[in-house]
This record gives sequence, C-alpha cells and structure tokens, in this order.
Amino acid sequence: MELVPSVSRPDADMRLFRRFCLGYSVLFVVHVFVVMHNTDAYLPWSCVVIGLVEWLTVAALAWRACHTPFPNGLRWWFVAGAMLFISVANLIYLLRVIGVDQDNPAPGVPMFFYALYGVAMVLAISMTFRQRSLTLISSIDALMALVMAVLFFVRIFTLVSTAGSDDPQHVLFIIWLMDALSVFITLCAITRVMGAADPALKHIFFAISLYGVVSTLVAAVRNRLVLHYQMLYLELPLLAAPILLGLLCLYPPPRWIRDYRPRPGMVDVAESMSPFFLGLGLTALSVSLWTTRPGLAAFGVAVAILGYGIRNVITQSQYMGTERQLLSLQGELENLVVTDPLTGIANRRGFDQQLSTLWKQVHQGGMSLSILMIDIDHFKHFNDDHGHVIGDNCLRAVATRLAELLGPHEGVFARYGGEEFAVLLPTMALAQAAAVAESVRNGVEGVRVESPDGSLGVTVSIGVACSPETPAENGKALLVFADTALLEAKVQGRNRVMVYRWRERLAHEP
Repeated sequence: MELVPSVSRPDADMRLFRRFCLGYSVLFVVHVFVVMHNTDAYLPWSCVVIGLVEWLTVAALAWRACHTPFPNGLRWWFVAGAMLFISVANLIYLLRVIGVDQDNPAPGVPMFFYALYGVAMVLAISMTFRQRSLTLISSIDALMALVMAVLFFVRIFTLVSTAGSDDPQHVLFIIWLMDALSVFITLCAITRVMGAADPALKHIFFAISLYGVVSTLVAAVRNRLVLHYQMLYLELPLLAAPILLGLLCLYPPPRWIRDYRPRPGMVDVAESMSPFFLGLGLTALSVSLWTTRPGLAAFGVAVAILGYGIRNVITQSQYMGTERQLLSLQGELENLVVTDPLTGIANRRGFDQQLSTLWKQVHQGGMSLSILMIDIDHFKHFNDDHGHVIGDNCLRAVATRLAELLGPHEGVFARYGGEEFAVLLPTMALAQAAAVAESVRNGVEGVRVESPDGSLGVTVSIGVACSPETPAENGKALLVFADTALLEAKVQGRNRVMVYRWRERLAHEP
C-alpha cells in the first residue's frame, strides 16, 4: 500500500501511522509467543492480546472519525462502534474463560454483541444523508436497526443460553448466522465501492470491504475448526482483520482504487440500493424466526417494508421537488435565451425558432405567412447625437408600441438586431400584411422619446414579403425578400412601406 496522505485528511501524520504499526507489531509478536505454548493456561492471555488489538483499532477508527467531515465522519464512528461491540464480546468471553466455562464455543452474550457489530456495520454502509430529510430518514434507519438488534437477541437466545448450548446443531446454526451476516456486510460494502465517486466514500467502503473479506474467511474457517479442535493456534488469525482495518482507516486505498471512476449509472444504482441493504437484512433475519416466532417475524417484515417504503416516498418526493425546480429553471433559462434583455421581447434566436415552426405549417398546409422587417430611421443619430441611453429608450419605446399595435393581429415580433425589428403574421395575405405595416408605421410616428434636448420623434421604414406571393423555398428566403423590400424603402426616402411582389419586384404601398 502506498503511504500517501489520507483522502479524508491530507495532512495525516505519518508518525501516527508508524506508532500504530509498531503497536500492532508488538502485540502480534506477543500473541505468537502466547499461542506457541498451546495450553489452556495461556488462553486468557490470548484473549487479552486480541482485546488490545481491537481497542487499538477502535482508537484508530475514532481518530479517523474525528478528522473526517460529516457525513463520512459519522460513518467512521459507526464502524468504530461496531469494533467496540466486538471488543466487548471478546471481554465477556475473556471473563468466562477466567471464571466458568472454557469449552462452549458459542456463549449467548458474546454472540449477541457480535450481532450488534453487524447492525452497526450495516448502518454505516446503508445510511444516506440528505439535508432536507436527514432527521426523518435517520430516525427510520435507527428504528429499523433497533428492531434488527431485538430480532438478533431473540434469534440467538432462542438457540443458546448465556452459557451457550450443548447442541452442536444450534452452535453450528449460530456460526452460519454470523457467517451470513459477514458475507452480507461485505457484499454491501463492495457494492458501495463500485458506485463511489467521492474519494472519502471510496476510502471508507474499501476499508470495510477488505476487512469484511478477511474477517469472513477467518471466522468461517476458525469457527468450524474450534468445534473439533481445541488448539490455541486457531486464535492467531483473529488478529488479521482488526489490524488490517486499523491500518486501512489511517491511510487511503491503493492508487487503482483512488483512480477508479464509476459510470454515472453505477453511482446512481449504488446510492439507490444503499437504503435497501438495511431493509433486506431485517427481512432475512425476520424470515429466520418464522417457524419459532411467527408474530415477531411478521412484525420485523412489516417494519422492513414500511421503513423502506417510507424512505422511498421521502426520497421520491425530494426528487420530484428537485425536478420541478429544474424544469422551472430550465424554462427561465430558455426564456432568457430567446428574449432580448433590453426590450423584453423575443430576440433573433426566438424569432428564428418561430419562423422555422411556422414555415413547416406553410409547407405542409398551404398556409400563407407574411413577414415585416422594420428599421428605425436614422437611429445612428440617436446614439451619436444624444447618447446610448437615449438610443436604448428609443428601442424600448418602439418595442412597446409594436406590442400595442400588433396585439390584435396575434403577430410574433422580435428585435432582430440593432435597430431592426421583425414581425411574423401567420395566415395573413399580402394585402392585409401591407395594411398592418402601414398602421404600424403611422403608429410609431406618434412615439416620442424624451432627451435633454427635448422630445424626439421616431419614424420607421418597413419591408413586407408574403408566401406564396414570392418564390421563397424556406423561411430564410422569405426573410431575405422582406429585407430587400426594407432596403428599397430606405433608398426611397425612409418612413414608408415597401412590398415585395415577385412579378413587379417591388411596390410602394401608401
């Protein structure tokens, strides 16, 4: 493993890591010395060394939790709590070894604390943290975890007592139950690693995954051998998993894990499945009680279904609220894209979109479409002689008058660029469009723009083109014909309307 600063805390102290390595090494050597004697007299000392290793791992996890921001710091605290349950189980087992019974491999109380370790680990893996519903979702998770702990208590003490059980089948069932729990935790953690994009999440889930693989293999082999052989050598592998977890929490995973970039779909799947882990574990545990405690089993299944369902409702409602906000923002952005910020009417992009839409109707249904191209006469003088502020006021005043004049005709108008405006008049024939253009010209003549030099009058020149009165093959071509008519209106002296007719080329409309 490459010794580089932790992803959770870049200034992680290398000396701290070395101290933990030294502590683990000393305890490992002591444990090797103890197990070499392979006598019952040294069994308590083996338990003491294992307990010290576990407490050292709890300290490493607590350090990592204190130096990792929320919410991943809370995940590390759950892992530390899980290891604390294991150390308590080991302490209780030590007291039994010293005092009463060394022979039974599955005393009830330590087994229950091992089960609590599993509950804490599942919580660390499955919890999600969304600010708007953090308290409610955390309460649901806590309730499901509490029910799981109660069912573990009933499941274990249904088979064994606090002293254990004389029935090998019951002991074997407990071993299988613990193995299944370890496998479940490991698979859940691996799933989260595969969908983790955040380096801090990769760190914690990789540590849990590797720890789960090692602890599952060690426990599966060691617990079955203990049923047949009473050898102190079987205690030596128990140090591997807690030492590994302690070192992994202090420094990050290998580079190939850090460089792994999951696909967005995998990130979504892993995030969506994480609440499912807790409900699935609770359901499986409830089903195992069905033959002996059907009422309690049904209660556990109901809590799992309701808890997971309520969680989904909360999450779905959040997604729907977020989707509504995004759609609203999208609509606002789309309006901004097609709206001229100075006049508040459509801009050239918006006009082109409307022209493209209307031309499809012209092409498909034989509908007529007229275009007015409007240019403010001598607009350059507004800016040069009176300043750009007066020029902007002139543009706004003309846009406002166009809205008043074209409103009854349901026309689409836009600021096409600079001092030019464009108008679309769907279903309107050439003669009608020319009449509308003349009314617009007359109406704009009444616009006055206030300036420090007095009230300024405004006039416009207008070019008109209509399909099918022109050979336009598309909307852009029709726009060119209208622009040609506008240029002719300006050449003819401005403040007038010119109509583009294909046979007559251009015609003045009084």
